Amino acid sequence: MQKLINKYALWALAILAVSFLVPSSPAVAAQCLGAEEVRVAVSQGRAKSLVEITQAANAVVSGDVIKANLCPAGGRLNYELVILSRQGNVTRLVLDAKSGKVLSVNQ
Repeated sequence: MQKLINKYALWALAILAVSFLVPSSPAVAAQCLGAEEVRVAVSQGRAKSLVEITQAANAVVSGDVIKANLCPAGGRLNYELVILSRQGNVTRLVLDAKSGKVLSVNQ
């Protein structure tokens, strides 16, 4: 039981550490959609759900999504994800929100 608790504590610390390493520009965050805007975009079919996008992302990079934003870009919507692998690697993915197609991968 103690090993399990330690494992979860280690993961929590890793996620916290990564959140400080992943820059989040206020200008970029201000351009991304809020929760209600995301819900509307998904319900109108302008974006896939985060579950569907996570499945598409995990086909490319295995790990946990620790950050997700839905942002306008060039007349369309993109999901910007940060994924933490089990090995502790951080990967940033940009996916087309409507199709789920991976547009870029940065490790």
